[in-house]
Amino acid sequence: MKKAWLLAVLVAGCASMTACKGGGAEMVKAQEGFADEACACKELPCVQEVQKKQAAWIKEHGGAAVGDESDYEKIEAANKKLTDCVTKVAQAVSGGG
Repeated sequence: MKKAWLLAVLVAGCASMTACKGGGAEMVKAQEGFADEACACKELPCVQEVQKKQAAWIKEHGGAAVGDESDYEKIEAANKKLTDCVTKVAQAVSGGG
């Protein structure tokens, strides 16, 4: 549960267009990459590694982002995909899925 909360904080921090700098396209690419990595995970250590990478990326790119509505929608979709995949792993590991 603690790991799921951490992921939610990280995703929320980067989901708002003002939380990460580097431009909308760079943020879209990064978030889509994190989602793809998380969806390839079958166990919690893998998910935790994705979380570490995402946290490091957010820390490195903290500040104002430049992007448009299309970028925001893509980031939102990537974050939903990531969250859904992490939830599936967590449920499978806990026996609930």
